[in-house]
Amino acid sequence: MTRSGFVIANLFRKRTRTILTLLSVIMAFLLFGLLQSVNTIFNAGADFVGATRLMVQARVSFTSPLPLSMVPKLEAIPGSRASRTSSGSAAYGSKTLP
Repeated sequence: MTRSGFVIANLFRKRTRTILTLLSVIMAFLLFGLLQSVNTIFNAGADFVGATRLMVQARVSFTSPLPLSMVPKLEAIPGSRASRTSSGSAAYGSKTLP
C-alpha cells in the first residue's frame, strides 16, 4: 500500500472527524481573511480621511465633544485653516472645508 492510499483510507475511516477537521481549517482561513480586512481598514485611517486633516477627540470618549473653549486654541495651531465641530457621531459631513 502506498502512502497516499494509506492516508486516503484513514481519512474516510472516521467521516465525522474528517468533516470536522476540514470545517475547522476552512473556518480558520475565513476568520484570518476577515480579520486581515478589519486590520487594513483600521490602519487606512490617514489615507481615508486625508493627510492634511487633523482630528482631535476627547480623552474620555470619542462620542463626547470637546469644549467650545478649545476652538480658539485649535485654530491657533500653525498651518490650521479652519476648525469644525462634530456632535457625538462618527459621521463626517459632505461639505469639505476650503
